[in-house]
Amino acid sequence: MTPASWEALYQQNPIVAGGNLFKSEWFLEHDEPPRMKWRAIYVDTAQKTRERNDYSVFEHWGQGMDGKAYLLSLTRGRFEAPELEATAIRLWSEAAKLDRDRWGALRKMAVEDKVSGTGLIQGLRRKAIPVVPIQRDKDKFTRAQDIVPSVASGLVSIPKTAPWKKDFMSEILSFPDGAHDDQVDPFMDAISDMCGAPQLIIPDGALARSRGFRL
Repeated sequence: MTPASWEALYQQNPIVAGGNLFKSEWFLEHDEPPRMKWRAIYVDTAQKTRERNDYSVFEHWGQGMDGKAYLLSLTRGRFEAPELEATAIRLWSEAAKLDRDRWGALRKMAVEDKVSGTGLIQGLRRKAIPVVPIQRDKDKFTRAQDIVPSVASGLVSIPKTAPWKKDFMSEILSFPDGAHDDQVDPFMDAISDMCGAPQLIIPDGALARSRGFRL
């Protein structure tokens, strides 16, 4: 049985070979990222903490000197409100301690201004953490389509090894048909923020086929 079949039948996480909207071949991987221009933490908060609900996710991203977006770390869990704020403060403190010359300035923590996210924004402001509320003006699928050119152009890199890598990639590749999509929102926020929406340039020959394009 192929990995895609296993995910669809036993994990309720259908993945088209290579990915659904996002293709696995489009993602770069890094052992050690280059010097960063700047960094931010992007947050998606769950509405509830019951077993069937989504997780809350903190994704730490950096824009490299090469203009690409690098996923540096990820924290995911089901947190009650006090634990959610404590986790946010801890992750901000840890990220802020990184050497600025090597890792760039930590600019902000971006949180969707909705449900538990609104309470988190208020709590972080009281702690003098530069939090930026995110307002959604498009549906999730449309926002995902907006960043496809950036990902397909090879502007996104993830760690070669990380304990959360398998779950992260499984969710991204199964979108929009997966059981969960909590890691997708901060991913999209980061790519939109750091890469913009470049025009998709389709490479020629073997490189095009390796990235999933049909010639």
